[in-house]
Amino acid sequence: MAFAQFYTSGDDPAGLKWSQMQVGAFNLIYPRQQESLAYHYAAKIQAEMPKPMSGLRAELPRRPIPVLLHAYSADANAMVAWPPRRMEFFTIPSPSLSSSLDWARTLVWHEGRHVAQYQRSTEGIFRALHFLIGEQSEGLAALYYISPGFYEGDAVFAESVYSHEGRGRQAEFLLPYRAYFADSIDFSYDKWQFGSYRHYIPNEYALGYFKQSAGYALNAAKLDYPSEANAKV
Repeated sequence: MAFAQFYTSGDDPAGLKWSQMQVGAFNLIYPRQQESLAYHYAAKIQAEMPKPMSGLRAELPRRPIPVLLHAYSADANAMVAWPPRRMEFFTIPSPSLSSSLDWARTLVWHEGRHVAQYQRSTEGIFRALHFLIGEQSEGLAALYYISPGFYEGDAVFAESVYSHEGRGRQAEFLLPYRAYFADSIDFSYDKWQFGSYRHYIPNEYALGYFKQSAGYALNAAKLDYPSEANAKV
């Protein structure tokens, strides 16, 4: 029972058969008869994954991380979770997606950044804590160091830096902040952080990106991002 996991995600058909392939530091798990999709994601992982990892000076994991491809779900999303350590990609893009980027590359940039964040969360006292409670120590590190919104904002920042179009480059992403500030409307930090039933408050992705981009502007010299992309953010 000590090896039991918390939950599984996805709504794949029960009779689905799975295959896997090794892609560097990642173990790609995909439905059978979806080999072309698997090769497409394998190519993107090999070419693009080192970029968001290097931005936080994180090393590729020594133990392969499973990457699950959910090809039969209309839920356009992706996730990185501990425990068990894994990445999950829902490969059908959202019909309302306004970006012209390759959906696979966007997922690799964003979720690759989360992998880097978790890799850095195993340092210090949490390295010793990992031997006691396993992969739950990374979750405690995330709660100890920074808010979940910062994790998402940093991932959006990475996907915007390493591309010519990400959510951070879309005008509507930060439009609510611009509208409020143009009318000299300001709320408390708690309201920006936790939302409101009375006023429209952007989600944690926008708030985290807003804080991250402001911090970058104040401390750009200490961050390791491509100089060509810095001028475009």
